[in-house]
Amino acid sequence: MNMTINVLILTDSHLFGARDRELFGMNTFGALKKLSAHLNEGNHKYDLFVATGDLSEDGHPKAYADFHHLTRGLASSTIWMKGNHDRFSEIPDHLGKEYVHKEWHRDPWSLIFLDTSLNGRDEGKLSAGELARLESFLKQHKERHVMVYMHHQPVEVGAEFIDILGLQNKQEFWEITSPYKNIRSIIFGHVHQEYDKKVNGIQLLATPSTAMQFKPFSRELDFDLPTHGYRTLTLNEDGSIETNIFRIDP
Repeated sequence: MNMTINVLILTDSHLFGARDRELFGMNTFGALKKLSAHLNEGNHKYDLFVATGDLSEDGHPKAYADFHHLTRGLASSTIWMKGNHDRFSEIPDHLGKEYVHKEWHRDPWSLIFLDTSLNGRDEGKLSAGELARLESFLKQHKERHVMVYMHHQPVEVGAEFIDILGLQNKQEFWEITSPYKNIRSIIFGHVHQEYDKKVNGIQLLATPSTAMQFKPFSRELDFDLPTHGYRTLTLNEDGSIETNIFRIDP
């Protein structure tokens, strides 16, 4: 029997501690609420749900409580990742223990979740400790299909204003990962747009925000049509990946 793993990706929700707050003219709580209702109407429960960073805009405990309230029950397992706007020290303890994890495994797949955040900075960087953890993980799981998750993009996506704020030590990251041919995909957030390209034989994927979208290939900050989006992944036993982007009208 061919076993598959179904994954849901949401990213860059930017919730505030107050539900009526807006970011660039959009009520981010209302946007995620509508998207969550759409997902629940579909009545499909995923094996894993990953939020790839910037769950909150202001790092308020109420924002994380709201994110939990709106997204709970979407999957059997849930992982929250830290973005540049997040303050995970403000997550209520019981939610942190349930959702903040560094790895996830289900045969024959192994997933690692890296922290690229820098305190008080919009750009990202992998610390020496995170790079060492990644290298150790890859050495340990050579015989498995591997996926690497992070918030900041490790490649340029073509939008100058957001590429400046991407992963600052890309070269170190690629030097560590390049020897490993079992890395099937790298997933990132931060760019507020769809991205799907292969680099060194690895599929790189970004997901539209659950709130506002950045216009692709823009030199300066510019906004695309505000269709809220999410990505689904099907991880197959042979290491292949099927993926789709879904959008709803706000």
